[in-house]
Order: sequence, then C-alpha cells, then structure tokens
Amino acid sequence: MKLDIAPDELLPRPGQLGELEALVAELRHINNTVNSLIPRIRTAIGSVIDADAPVKMRDIVSITASYFGMTEMQLLSDRRNRKIVRARQTAMFLCHLLTPRSCPDIAMFFRDRDPTTVLHGVRLIERLLADDKQFAQQIDDISNRIKLGVKQ
Repeated sequence: MKLDIAPDELLPRPGQLGELEALVAELRHINNTVNSLIPRIRTAIGSVIDADAPVKMRDIVSITASYFGMTEMQLLSDRRNRKIVRARQTAMFLCHLLTPRSCPDIAMFFRDRDPTTVLHGVRLIERLLADDKQFAQQIDDISNRIKLGVKQ
C-alpha cells in the first residue's frame, strides 16, 4: 500500500505548532506519571511470583476475602457496601496483576460483571497505591499471603 502524501503536507500549518508542542508536553507528563507508578506498584506487590506456581483467581479471592474479614460469597456478591466493594476491587486488581487473565476473564469470574467494572477497579486501586502508603502496605501483605497460600 502506497500513500501519496506530499512532504509539505507532513509539516504543521501555521498556528498548529503550539498545539503540537502542548500535546507532546501532555504525553510526556502522562508517560512520566505512569513510569513513576510502576516502581510503586512493584514495591507494593513485592517480589515476582514463581513462574512454576501460577496463582489462581479463586486463591486470590479467598485470601483477599479472609484478609478483609469476610467470606468469598460476600466478596463476590452484588452488595455495594464500601468495605465489600473495596475488597472486591482489591481482588480484581490482584487478579489483573498476578494472573495472565484479561479483564473480560476476570469479569466473568466475578459473577459475570462487566469488564469495564474490572478496569475501573484496577485503575482505582492503582491511584490508591500511588496516594496511600498504608493501603499499599495492605496490598503488599495480601500479595505475600497469596504467594504463600496463607489465608490468615
């Protein structure tokens, strides 16, 4: 496939250069923000999981529910109590992070939820990790329990 574009068409028109510079600056800012979150997330999660022992979503749900003092049924329920919702979002985040499963797969596991619900939960937890050291420590604790297979 050949594109017939004249070289002068690739150059910005007068007045567009400022807009392009602003967009590039915004993209750099977003990239820096994302790059600064990656080490924090890795710190919160701890060491990489042993590739020979894949983590199962049911184990993540079970250990997360136990950590938050509830049953798996409560965590997977449709209830919108703040404590249950936070535990559910945490479990979704850990499923997203610790397993190779896609958002639709995770949504299906969490009682046929919409994949955008999973994505919202993951993004919310990522923001909380960046802003709340105590919550980041909780995620690290849960992650370590998952790696060890310990409920309590």
